[in-house]
Amino acid sequence: DSVMPPKLTGAHLAPFLISEGKVKPVRSVYVNDRLVYFGHPDMLTPYSIPVDSGKHTIEVRGLRHAYTRVDSIASRAQLVLSVDTDKASAAGWGTRELSEADRDAEVLLLDNRLLVNYRPTKEDMGFFRRYKGDVLQRGITQVGAANVLGLVGLTDRIRYYYTRQDTFRIAIEKGVKYNIRRGRDRLYTMGGDEFLSLWKEASRTPHLPGVPEYSLPVPKITELPQPQNIYSKFPKLLDKEQRGPASAR
Repeated sequence: DSVMPPKLTGAHLAPFLISEGKVKPVRSVYVNDRLVYFGHPDMLTPYSIPVDSGKHTIEVRGLRHAYTRVDSIASRAQLVLSVDTDKASAAGWGTRELSEADRDAEVLLLDNRLLVNYRPTKEDMGFFRRYKGDVLQRGITQVGAANVLGLVGLTDRIRYYYTRQDTFRIAIEKGVKYNIRRGRDRLYTMGGDEFLSLWKEASRTPHLPGVPEYSLPVPKITELPQPQNIYSKFPKLLDKEQRGPASAR
C-alpha cells in the first residue's frame, strides 16, 4: 500500500475527539493558527494531516468547542492524539466554546481554500494533489450536488485525476466552484451563503488513521471505497507513537 517516501521531512497528525467511549465529529483542525483540515463528509482522504515536524500549537474543533494544546511531532512520524472532551483540562488541553465570530472567520477561510466540484454529470471519485509529491486528496462526486474534495492554496495549480487515469491541471481561484468534466472545466461564482451551507454540513466523524498516498504517480482505485464505522472503537496508535490517549497523560 501507500507509504511515506524516504525523503519526506515532514510529519503527520491525526487528532480525535472522544466522549464516553465514542469518537465524535471533528469539524476542523488548525496548526499554528493555520487551517489544515476541514471535515466534510464528501472527503475520503485517509485521516492523516501532513504538517511540518517540530513543536506546534494544535487546535481541534468539534461542533461546539475547540481544544488547544502545544505538542511536538517527530519527522516522518504520525502523531495520533485522543482528546477526551470530558477530561480535556486535566490532560493539558485548553477548552473554549466556539462563537459566531469563529464560524464567520472559518467560512471566510473556506472561500479561499475549498475545492468544490459542482454538479458533475456522473458519480465518480475525484482525486487531486497540489504539487508533485504532495498528498493525494480524494472525494466522492455525486450527480447534481456541490461536492467538497479537499483544501487547496489560493496560488495552487492542482493536478486533478479521474478513476480512469485521465488527468488535467486546474488553476485555483478564490470563491468559485468548478464544474469538472473530461476535456473541460468551468467556473461558477460561489456565494458566502453556499460556503456557510457547506460549513454546516461538516460533521464528519474521522475513521481510523491511515497513511495518505504519496508514492503513486496516479491513483489506482477502480471502485468507490466504503466508509468504515468506528463509533465504538478508539483510534489505534502506530508502533512508533505509543504515547497513550490524552486522558492518561
